[in-house]
Amino acid sequence: MAMRCENCGKGPSVGHTISHSNIKTLRRYLPNLLRKRFQTEEGVVVYVKICTACLRTMVKPPRTRLNKKARTTSRPPVAPKKAPKTKKAKVVA
Repeated sequence: MAMRCENCGKGPSVGHTISHSNIKTLRRYLPNLLRKRFQTEEGVVVYVKICTACLRTMVKPPRTRLNKKARTTSRPPVAPKKAPKTKKAKVVA
């Protein structure tokens, strides 16, 4: 079974396990893959190995202007900052 995401192609990577005495041992970092069931447009059920990062982006609802406006209205309004007053120079005649 290949450890590779069928959506983005993410696969195993190599790194080191570092012990307390700083001995480096090679190890493999495997992607977090799930076997999910998807239905195609024709109605055929297909099993796909997909990483959880791709699954999150597929499930997330799109951020629309309406959703953004609803989130910002729940906060109290912030008063605008006033510009500092400048001193006028005296004119000696």
